[in-house]
Amino acid sequence: MKPIIGITTFKEYKEQREYNSLDCDYINSVTSAGGVPLLLPVSNNKEDIKQYLNNIDGLIFSGGEDILPEIYGENPINDLRAISTERDFFEIELFKLAYDMDKPILGICRGIQLINVASGGTLYQDIYAQRENALGHYPTKIKRDSLYHFIDIEKDSKLFDIFNEERMMVNSFHHQSVKNVSQSFRITARSYDGIIEAIEAKNKKFVVGVQWHPEALVTNHKEFEKLFGQFIDAAKTK
Repeated sequence: MKPIIGITTFKEYKEQREYNSLDCDYINSVTSAGGVPLLLPVSNNKEDIKQYLNNIDGLIFSGGEDILPEIYGENPINDLRAISTERDFFEIELFKLAYDMDKPILGICRGIQLINVASGGTLYQDIYAQRENALGHYPTKIKRDSLYHFIDIEKDSKLFDIFNEERMMVNSFHHQSVKNVSQSFRITARSYDGIIEAIEAKNKKFVVGVQWHPEALVTNHKEFEKLFGQFIDAAKTK
């Protein structure tokens, strides 16, 4: 049996209708790695959230909006962009329950930030306003599958075990990032300006967050299939 992988969605409004949406790259990455993707609509019904988790083997937190700063004890700065409080509280509840159940979890872009905040960490609301000497992390005229900057990977980490590289190039589309890391996690990769690019749980079989978008890279940069492959393998283990 292939493992069922839940993937969080976001709400969007167009043509006077509301949709739960997701970039197809997430779906394709899970499918090609041997999993069955299951899209999870935003819900604030705790019993529904439990039911989601009872029917999946692994969980991906996808990219998207900024996270409400109030959740990690801050007021918003002027550089904050779009937020969705409904999605924030849904995903925090989803993460906490999944973490307690030791479900394999992969957080991507917003996903790494959500994992950190839900575990008690904080964020830079805008790295360009709040970090000195921040390099480019959010190019606007570039394809999503373009490698953009280097990261350094800690050797004693799941990420190193997956890629067997201490340095590699990734894509980048974010203006927020992890600031203070939750005590339950450790930093496993940084960019050259010190921005945190990956974290992993200290005492779980597979709870990993990455700041870049590997789902957009797997077609033309096959090495990133390894991340989804290891995640799917963890989801196969009951």
